[in-house]
Amino acid sequence: MIKNYTWQERIDIINNSPYFNPKYYKRQIKGRRVPDDKLAEDYLKYGWREGLAPSRKFSTSGYYEQYEDVFNAQMPALYHYEVYGRTEGRNTGTPVSGRSTRYHSKAVSRGISRIAGRIRNKDLISKNKDCRILVILHMFYPRSFVEIKQYLKNLGSYHYDLIVTTVDGFPDESLEEIKRFKPDLKHVRCENKGFDLGPFFTALNDVDLDQYDVVFKLHSKNIDKIRYIYNQF
Repeated sequence: MIKNYTWQERIDIINNSPYFNPKYYKRQIKGRRVPDDKLAEDYLKYGWREGLAPSRKFSTSGYYEQYEDVFNAQMPALYHYEVYGRTEGRNTGTPVSGRSTRYHSKAVSRGISRIAGRIRNKDLISKNKDCRILVILHMFYPRSFVEIKQYLKNLGSYHYDLIVTTVDGFPDESLEEIKRFKPDLKHVRCENKGFDLGPFFTALNDVDLDQYDVVFKLHSKNIDKIRYIYNQF
């Protein structure tokens, strides 16, 4: 059942939560001054959107990572937990024990950070909106695109051109996945030589660099062998 609380009641729910530590929360706030008696209100207005944790015992981004339905509903994490999540048996978004032993893209929490970054840097983004950007991505390990995609999403506020280089044997279905993400990409097939630099120079053969202000070079790595990414295996 949906519970309709007034704005003041929602503020009281956050203030009365054992998982809300005003001093801990306030240390994370950047770019605005918030009086101590307005910290719970700040969390309900802005903090959850920025992925700020209300205390060490509760992770906003971790809660959304585990419960994507809450993120999709655009509901403040701690508020949802106190009103619904606790009785539903949900946890506080913090690791139950140890570190994860498998790779996670952390798409939700990184999406929150991306939104917060766009809000925080809106003037800079507006200033650079006409910047001409080229990304040259060499894809050798197909499964690494799940990670690289998160980096490319950071350029979502801008228009950018993408060149993807591959070698013989790269799976067609993996290339189609990349094309679904960026339909207007240019694909260049190259020889499997030159390590990290060979494909980059091959791609540059047909590029007029005077057309761009910034060039990013990305090269896939085998995520099965990378040990720690964002404190995980």
